[in-house]
Parts: sequence; structure tokens; C-alpha cells
Amino acid sequence: MRLREVNAVIDIDLNELHQVQFNILKEFDRVCKKHGLTYFLGYGTLLGAIRHKGFIPWDDDIDVVMLSDQYEKLMQIPQSEWNPRYFMQNSETDPNFTVCFTKIRDSETTLINKIQQHLDINHGVDIDVYPLCKLSDNPNQRKRQYLRTMLYMLLVVNEPPDNHGKIYYYGGKIILTLLPDGLRRRMIKRLKKQITKWQNQDVKEAYLVNGNIEVMRETVQCEWFKSTREQEFEGQMFPVPIGAEKWLATRYGKDFMELPPPEMRGVKLDVFAKIDLHSSYKKYRGIDYAQPGPRKQHVRNKRIGKYS
Repeated sequence: MRLREVNAVIDIDLNELHQVQFNILKEFDRVCKKHGLTYFLGYGTLLGAIRHKGFIPWDDDIDVVMLSDQYEKLMQIPQSEWNPRYFMQNSETDPNFTVCFTKIRDSETTLINKIQQHLDINHGVDIDVYPLCKLSDNPNQRKRQYLRTMLYMLLVVNEPPDNHGKIYYYGGKIILTLLPDGLRRRMIKRLKKQITKWQNQDVKEAYLVNGNIEVMRETVQCEWFKSTREQEFEGQMFPVPIGAEKWLATRYGKDFMELPPPEMRGVKLDVFAKIDLHSSYKKYRGIDYAQPGPRKQHVRNKRIGKYS
């Protein structure tokens, strides 16, 4: 599938983009298997595996999820364990990357998201790795866990949310203005420990921590993730949750195996400022990213959509 944009920012073969992302997934799978880590295909990637046995033809990314204990073990794997072209990017390995989850980047390519265009970070083609945290069964503890998670996401992103109303925005702005950077980082570590303390307990539900409050509120059943099964994706086998179909039915509706209407099948490449599958992002520093001027464009993140 060839995609073009009038202003020539986008001019790629979507199948070629899929191949680059698939190569990252294979490297991620290799590293996880070597270190005995469990992960699951998630969201549109899981739907693609079940419905298409590969990419959804109009999708533009790969999502995987890991229970938070496995995710923390992934964070401890040194960069030397990865093929040199791939980089495990999070707020620890790339300090200017103020995002609550991890990306595995292909450093020899370019994929610059408009909402990160102001950042001096690795902008290679990526796959997303999301931590899945178990949620307390106790209603009062659950409320505190959610509040701590919202504060955690605010402190990691280090910017007030601009799409959840004025209270969230101005409240977040005040908190970030008053907190010195050293205290902010210490609070992040403390909050992370607090919100993941149910990981080894037998609770009913879990939730995703990716910086998006709406997604955070979409709970899943822990029993769906108690084990994996193998599922074909682009001719190879990858792990999916044992309750994959139940998760997809909750996320996309009971008719998830049916294709969405044609008007909902558009590729989301409009969120990108630059794509180059043959050159390192470093080529575009100061040109297409890390430019002087306004800090960010307020473009709503559409990465986990309802229609796939």
C-alpha cells in the first residue's frame, strides 16, 4: 500500500513500514525469550493477529503489553543485549523522553511524531511496550491507586494534560511548577512502587499505565493474562493472552472479527512530521526535530483507538 501526502512529508510504502516494525518485534521477542520474560501482543496488533493473522492493513504501529513485574525485569536488561541498531527507550535510558511506557526503536530509521517533535530524543521507527498493573480489589485502595497513578503519569510526562479539562490542566501545572526536579524524580520512584504493590497478589483486574487517563480506566480481567498461547502474526508465532478474544470483545465490541466501516479504516500517519525508513533520525536533528521555537504542537495522541 503506497501512501502519499500533498506536502510530501509522507511518502512511504506502508508494507515497508510494517516490515521495519515487524523486525523490531522479532528482536523484542528474541530478547524476551533469552531472558525468560512473558509478554503479549496487544490492542490493534492482537486484533490483527486474531482477525488477519498479521497487521491490520491500515494500521501503522505494533503494541505489546507486559505485566508490571515482567516489565520491570525488561527495564533491567542492558543495551548490550540488543542488536546495536535497536534501542530500548524510556525515561531512564533517554531522559528527554517523558513518556510512561517503553519504545523499542530502530535507530537507523526515522519516525518523528508531531507531539514529540520538540524533543531531542531517539526518533527511530518503534514498537510500543505498555506496562499492565494489577488493580486492588478494595474500593478505597483502588481509588488511592488511581489517584497515585494519575500523579505518577503527570510527573513522568512533566506536562499538564491538555485534553481532560481545566481542573486537570491547571492543577497539573501548579504541581509541576512547585516541584523541584529532584523531588519530582524521587516521587516518581515512590509512586511507581506504590501503584505496583499488588502485582504478586491474586486480584481480579488490571489496568494499563501509558499516560492516558481514559485508557487507564479501561480495566481488564487478570485471568485473561494468566498464561499465553501462540498465535500467528505475519507468518510467525507470537504470544497472546489466553483470554485474547474476551479482551478484544471488551475493547472493540463483540463483533470485533467484522471489518469496521470503510470510513473508519484510514491510516493514522497524519500524526507524524517525518518518516524515512532508510535514514537515521540523526540526519534530521535541528531540521525536523529539536528545533528552536514553540515547545510542542498540541496534537491529541490517537495511538490506541477504538476502531481497528
